[in-house]
Amino acid sequence: MKKITSVLLCALLACVCLLVSCGAPAMKQEGVGFRNPKTGITYFPAPANYGAQKAEGAEAYARIARNGVDELLFYPVEGMNPDQYLVTANGTLLYAEGLKMPTLSELPVKEIGLYDTQVGSNSANITKADTITAIKEGWENNPACTYQELWLLQSFTSYDLRFFGSGAYSGLYFRLQYLLFEEDACVYVLIEDEASFEDLYPGIPYEFETFTGPDASGNEVTERYAVYNFGKELIFDSVTGKCRMVGASLASLVQ
Repeated sequence: MKKITSVLLCALLACVCLLVSCGAPAMKQEGVGFRNPKTGITYFPAPANYGAQKAEGAEAYARIARNGVDELLFYPVEGMNPDQYLVTANGTLLYAEGLKMPTLSELPVKEIGLYDTQVGSNSANITKADTITAIKEGWENNPACTYQELWLLQSFTSYDLRFFGSGAYSGLYFRLQYLLFEEDACVYVLIEDEASFEDLYPGIPYEFETFTGPDASGNEVTERYAVYNFGKELIFDSVTGKCRMVGASLASLVQ
């Protein structure tokens, strides 16, 4: 009798698990998008610098079946219509066909969260409107260099910057990185003819420096460079590879 009861219990639990899994419709992949067969809406993965907050206590709204691994579950975004946005438990975002993701300049930001990526903790929250505006405008207007162009001999610490939206985008956030260097981060530009030199990063301070040393063949050469000083605090977009000087100092919040 105990054996029969045990078998029935296992079968019942298996049915319950199957029902729970089937409760969220499986989306069908169509090209780079995923169509929800229940609503007919096709969703697309948002770029990596967008994320969202899962609605508290929400059950899975849709799922993606993946061969050989667990299903990927998607949930409603906090305060937003699931016909427009869905998110995984770890913040991966999908948006519905026909929508356009807001740029940082288009995103009304209520708060900026600063997170230590090494320990995964929240270091600070920035709520002052003028500071938020300065950081956004610095990112939009300051000259950009690529991460590869930086002369990276000094160490730095990286933090996540999350720009939390408000209003129509109350559940979304835009993610960049805040890089805090021990010494000034510089870009070296080789100058062939100083008389015809063109300023590549207007607004960024620079000075000319001369370097003498052996080239790849061992021959002594002298080269002239324009050395641009981007300072110790930069904001970095890992999607585009662009870096810009921060619009307002954040060093005091993490030191």
